[in-house]
Formats: sequence, structure tokens, C-alpha cells
Amino acid sequence: MLYVALAEAVVLGIAFISFASILRWGIRQQARERELLVNQVCALSGRPWQEPPAWNPPEPPAILDEVWAAPEQMVA
Repeated sequence: MLYVALAEAVVLGIAFISFASILRWGIRQQARERELLVNQVCALSGRPWQEPPAWNPPEPPAILDEVWAAPEQMVA
């Protein structure tokens, strides 16, 4: 009888952990959807909440004060 009670406790613990992970997954999914909706609404207004994944700002051109030659080019 003791083994049955211990097995029941283990099964209830596993069920609780599984149910908690399902709840956590659902909450995180809702948060992702809400964040996406906010980002889309802000992008429609012209002020995106987050940068698009493919957007990379252009880098300013590099300005060199002096151009150094490679050592192979310095041979006379």
C-alpha cells in the first residue's frame, strides 16, 4: 500500500510539472504575439518598436589619413 501511495505522489508530481510547462509555454506564446502586434502597429505609424531583422544601417565610409604600402611593395 505504501508503494502505491509513493507511485501516486510521483505521478502527481510529474503531472504538475508537465502542466506547469504547458502553462508557461502558453504565456510565452501570448507574449510573443502581443510583442509582434505592438511592433506591427508601431511600424504602421512610421515608428517601429524594433528594427526589422534584415535592416542594417549603412556604415560611414572609412577615411584614411595616410595610405600605407604593403612591405612587398616597398622593395626597390
